[in-house]
Formats: sequence, C-alpha cells, structure tokens
Amino acid sequence: DQDFFIFHRSTKKPQDYKNWINFNYNFFSWDEKFKVNIVNGFILSNKNNEIMKIMQDILINYWKYENKLVYYFMFQILFDTLKKKYLNLNLYITNDTDIHLLQYHAKDKYSDKLWNDIKNKTSIHSLKIFKKIRKHSMIDKILFKDTI
Repeated sequence: DQDFFIFHRSTKKPQDYKNWINFNYNFFSWDEKFKVNIVNGFILSNKNNEIMKIMQDILINYWKYENKLVYYFMFQILFDTLKKKYLNLNLYITNDTDIHLLQYHAKDKYSDKLWNDIKNKTSIHSLKIFKKIRKHSMIDKILFKDTI
C-alpha cells in the first residue's frame, strides 16, 4: 500500500558493485553518505503526493530564477536531503542496477542470451543518449532492428 515509488538504491553492495562504479562513479555508490541514490527517470505517485508536491514547489521556484540546470544530479540530491532531514519516508529499497543493464551492455555485440537475461530481470530500462551506435551492438539490434 504505497502511494509513491521511485527506484531507491540499497546501501547493500551487489556482488558486481565495482563494475557499476567503473561504469559511472558519479551515479553508482553504495556509501550511506552518497546523495545520488534514486533514479528520477521513473517515478510512480498518487495525485497530490506530499513528496512530489514539495519537489514540484522547489523545482518551480528554482526555474523562476535559473535558466539552466546547475548540476545534473540536483533532483537526486534535493530528494535525498528532504528524505533524510524533513520527511518520514518509508521507501521501497530496490536494486537499481537492473534497470541500467541495457545501458551497461549497449555497446556489446548483440546476444540473444544476454537480451533474454536482461528482460528476465526487468522490463524497465534507463537509457542515455548515444553519440554513436555500432552496427550489431545490443542497442542497435534492440532499438532499430525488428528481427528480435
């Protein structure tokens, strides 16, 4: 009975945590003091949820005075600060590496087995911008080929 969901990283390190830190040390850390520990690209919430209303008010106020984002992870840091200091949130702790598996393997040569393994772990995928997409890579086959 939760009226709010966001992928929120556990402080328990997965076995392959070093791979994730090497993949993106700005985002992946399991240190309790690390403030970037949510995926803000996928949020589920009931209408008028308290945390979402607070975040909305903060961000609307921010954009009144700013015309660009000062720091890429601003939302995550604001959320972490609110959660720890002001709100009594009982968040569902998740493994947020699974939704990044396709991004992690995007440049690898396409493999049916790997794609099936990824799909078995999650149907949600967090993808970033690709400057160049190599032919026959995972991302090429999945996004641009209808042979899968």
